[in-house]
Amino acid sequence: MLCIFVENTSTKAFKGTYIFIYSGVRNYAMAVKKAGTPEIKEILTRHLVEALDMHEQISAYMVEKGWCHTWDTNEQITLDLNNINTGLDLPTL
Repeated sequence: MLCIFVENTSTKAFKGTYIFIYSGVRNYAMAVKKAGTPEIKEILTRHLVEALDMHEQISAYMVEKGWCHTWDTNEQITLDLNNINTGLDLPTL
């Protein structure tokens, strides 16, 4: 489940990192599957494992902060809708 939260000065860099890691896991998994040599496959697999470890740490941090409710879909939907409404209420620049 991808958790949505409104950017502010304390979460802006964190959100960017989370999205980068999330995309990286997917991209590394596809690259491992298509690796041309065993050596490249080994390197990509190592990077995939590191990206998965980072994704796990970030996800745990988000759950700890209350930014993501991975096991309670109703709570996550409520949180996401509140964050969307907050974002819509922010003044535009």
